[in-house]
Amino acid sequence: MKPESEKMFYCFFKSPIGVIKLVSSNDSIIEVSFIDTNKISINNTINTIDRYILKLEMTPILKNAVKQLNQWFRKERVNFELPLRLYGTFFQKLVWESLKFLQFGSLISYKEFAAFIGMSKSYRAVSHAISQNPILILNPCHRVVSINTELSGFSGGLHRKQQLLNHEGHLYLECYKNSKNQHNYKPKI
Repeated sequence: MKPESEKMFYCFFKSPIGVIKLVSSNDSIIEVSFIDTNKISINNTINTIDRYILKLEMTPILKNAVKQLNQWFRKERVNFELPLRLYGTFFQKLVWESLKFLQFGSLISYKEFAAFIGMSKSYRAVSHAISQNPILILNPCHRVVSINTELSGFSGGLHRKQQLLNHEGHLYLECYKNSKNQHNYKPKI
């Protein structure tokens, strides 16, 4: 959980695939999430924020995060150099911290990722933890897919997961818009 007395800051960033909300402490990014681009939704998001703890302000760390995300979307960057702070259970943090080892353009199944972090028998729990990742894109949970390469479990929406994977070179996933079985290309995961 976040400390009650710690001041948090947030901003919105219009990315090529939707509006992103970034939240930081003074020294670390703590959330990257997609929000609906509808003004009413944005206003509802702002109205639900505890204004005593969270403040709309473009701090140096948020400016740097927006700069690096812009570079990433323009394919001028493949890795992020930002401090991340993860709030969750010990198990969630273990899973989330392991996501940073997934390189740009890589793809792995939930089951293989669980084995990679030494938890092959707990792959469903690992999958659930991945679906709760609070720092999208920077902590690349979008690179984890079902064993049959189907898209699943992305809090930003499956269409955005597909767009992120397409951005990283997995264009064959376009076929999932209409039918899951219209292709015969299976990547080696």
